[in-house]
Amino acid sequence: MVNQLRKRFVLVAMLSILVVMTLIVLGITGVNRYQMTQQADELLQLIHDEPQRFIDHEPIGPWGEGQGGMGPMPGENMNGGMIPGGGRFDEETTFRTRFFMLTYDANGQLFSSNLQSIAAVTQEEASAYGAQVLASNSTKGSVDDYRYLKDVQDNQTVIYCLNRSLERENVRTYLLGAVLVGVISYGLLFILISFVSGRAVRPLTENIERQKQFITDAGHELKTPISIISANAEVLEMENGTSPWLSNIQDQVKRMTELVKRLLALSRMDEAQVQGRFSRVPFSELTEETAMDFVPVAEGQGKTMTVHVDKGLELLGEKDALKELVSILCDNAVKYCDDKGAIDVALTAEGKKVKLTVQNAYETGAPVDTNKLFDRFYRSDTSRNQKSGGYGIGLSIAKAVVDVHKGKIHATHENGKMVFEAIL
Repeated sequence: MVNQLRKRFVLVAMLSILVVMTLIVLGITGVNRYQMTQQADELLQLIHDEPQRFIDHEPIGPWGEGQGGMGPMPGENMNGGMIPGGGRFDEETTFRTRFFMLTYDANGQLFSSNLQSIAAVTQEEASAYGAQVLASNSTKGSVDDYRYLKDVQDNQTVIYCLNRSLERENVRTYLLGAVLVGVISYGLLFILISFVSGRAVRPLTENIERQKQFITDAGHELKTPISIISANAEVLEMENGTSPWLSNIQDQVKRMTELVKRLLALSRMDEAQVQGRFSRVPFSELTEETAMDFVPVAEGQGKTMTVHVDKGLELLGEKDALKELVSILCDNAVKYCDDKGAIDVALTAEGKKVKLTVQNAYETGAPVDTNKLFDRFYRSDTSRNQKSGGYGIGLSIAKAVVDVHKGKIHATHENGKMVFEAIL
């Protein structure tokens, strides 16, 4: 139980951290890509407005004129207007910018190209890029490592393609570095959370241990008065003979004795203690022997019970606990099966696991919330449980046994049948 709580705590914490870290990395990457695209579009607009400046590499900035004097202020173009992007660009911008221009006539034929400001693309490659851009309906977009701007006029179309390979490589490098740092940080956080998880779940585990200790102590304390009541009832019966009141007392003593026994069994269902007694168990033989003991009981109540067990199936587990599991499910099926109904017990191989299925007819019973069946003291039909002698704790023990053996158990109520399946 404690180990399961720690694992769940670590799992939830690590999943939460993973989601947050992923969102942060994706968010920062998205912002960078957006800013990169915005800057490229602004630079393309500059090229569109004054292409010759970029071809001749005339600086943008305080030394823009290149002929002495202060020239325009940062963020201001030669004509006194504001440069798009403001402080994004400086006097080195025109020297760093790599682009090419393609001009098409009204028929879509290329009649002019300018590759003076780029060396990474040939005329054929530029024409191929231009064809893709010309075929698109957008005036802005990206093709491979190029961001383009398409200016459509009456008689011609001019395409400006800006090389962004360096920026894209920077984004990829950042993303790779962020992922690497994230993985290392995630590993360190896993170690840290695993280390502190014991303290985090300590209050809950201490509470569980106190509950177990209370059940154990209460069980032992109840044994003495129950034994005394039983002994006194027997003495009264010997002296005065049988009576309905004494019979009722003895019946309730038996019920209390069995209930205390089951409570103690549930409190002892500690994961570490049970797993410490694990061994190879011939589960086929154990299931068949345990289930066959209930056949006479079922027949005595006018019900039919069949047992189908695949031979040779073994489990690594605790023999007594597994026998208790089979016994609880069979006992539950016999108790709550409809009159003259059928009960089926089957054990089959399920890959490397085994599946124990116990089903019984249950058409006349009260509606069942199968999600609560394994809760302690849950009763779907109080009067029926009292009549059949149920305590509402047997299925809780069955689930505890399955949990200790790292298995799964669930119940379904369909087509007039109650079905329990345990996979171990």
